[in-house]
Amino acid sequence: MAGKSSKFRKDDPLYYKHKIGELLLQAEENGVKVEIVSVGAKPREVRLQFVGENGDTVGLPLY
Repeated sequence: MAGKSSKFRKDDPLYYKHKIGELLLQAEENGVKVEIVSVGAKPREVRLQFVGENGDTVGLPLY
């Protein structure tokens, strides 16, 4: 099934906006909570964090 991101070229920033949006929606539909958290002292690190229904947590830094 082709998502909305398939109508954009990969060198178009809108492609990534839609692709990430689709993935975030899928995560929430599957019971994974999506959070944006700020950690650490200055300079702070901003992370995109995924929390499963069982409490498992994984995140990645946003640059």
